[in-house]
Amino acid sequence: MTDPAANELELNDTLRRELPSALASGQLIPFFQPEVQISSGNLVGVEALVRWEHPEYGLLAPSQFLPLVEELGLSESLNNLMLDRALHYHRRWAEAGWTVPVSVNIGPDCIADSRFSGQVADVLALHHVAGRMLTLEITEQSASAPDPGNSLKKLRELGVGLALDACGTGFSSLERLGDQPVQMIKLDISLVRPLAENPSFRKIAELTIELAHQLDIQVVAEGVETAAVRHQLASLGCDFAQGYLYARPMLPAELFAWLAAAHRGKDRRSEPRRSTSLGIRVDHATAEPTPHWWRSIAGAPAAFIEKVGMPSLIFALAILAVLPLGRSSTSGLHRRFGLRARERRRRRGRLQGVFTQVRGCPYLSGLATSRHRTHVLPPRRPSAVRL
Repeated sequence: MTDPAANELELNDTLRRELPSALASGQLIPFFQPEVQISSGNLVGVEALVRWEHPEYGLLAPSQFLPLVEELGLSESLNNLMLDRALHYHRRWAEAGWTVPVSVNIGPDCIADSRFSGQVADVLALHHVAGRMLTLEITEQSASAPDPGNSLKKLRELGVGLALDACGTGFSSLERLGDQPVQMIKLDISLVRPLAENPSFRKIAELTIELAHQLDIQVVAEGVETAAVRHQLASLGCDFAQGYLYARPMLPAELFAWLAAAHRGKDRRSEPRRSTSLGIRVDHATAEPTPHWWRSIAGAPAAFIEKVGMPSLIFALAILAVLPLGRSSTSGLHRRFGLRARERRRRRGRLQGVFTQVRGCPYLSGLATSRHRTHVLPPRRPSAVRL
């Protein structure tokens, strides 16, 4: 019988030994989880979450290797990797028509590094992304640590947003909120999950949200998994939420398909709960996107062409181009476009010849019944043509 503690130690030793090479070989990859506005349902952005795609142990959660990242001094390398990948995919989504802001978690040592703000500016310029499209999530430890190089101030000058992550697990950061240049705090999952059952946690969340709003700081709730918790957050005035209730973390390709499904009108739900400025609606009960009305209208011509087929559409337009409109209608069109009498007679003669051939065909002549008479050009009467 194997010892679980021994297996855990063996796993940690293996991960510690393989982590540097895994970071260099691209085994650490970003997943993205949507963030939505609770009141209106607007999709406001996505958060980049790191995962380790281990060849032997499968997909590893951050809690299994992030402590080793700090222990081995690899925080800077991981931060640079996640910033580069997040902005790379943001650029790809923007080129496809989806301008989705991204949030990236950074390690506690970054704020103390005077070079960090310059590194962020370089990666923004490399991917041609505006600073307002990026939000950096810092920990309470980073917010409380000294900032000798004014990194936070320089990041704000770049237009980069700052969010205090895992808020609610300690009160030291809340005391310093007024001194920190953050625009957003994220309620920790340990505070959010018991909201519907525990009045004490609800009171703590209420006071935290009220304090943040008094300081003009927005609030995001992490780990929203049930409609009851979402209802409690809405009653407390929480601004944004993320969690399995809306969508699970997704690979970049999966998120792109998730966005594109809304544009194509697939997986539409009968009662969408929110609409977004990106043209997406997400049913919180199904975590599936549905299209905003203007994207549905914009996609209607393409859907019609796909259904009837391009050759059929061209044939129908060709028939309409030679279909006679009758004397009064054609005269009105001639007057509108200013065609001369000779040109009008020439076109009438050409159309008359077409329908003379129609009358000579046994099959097509049957179409010229009484209910189709209004579509047959009458005999030309020059005296009746209005010049």
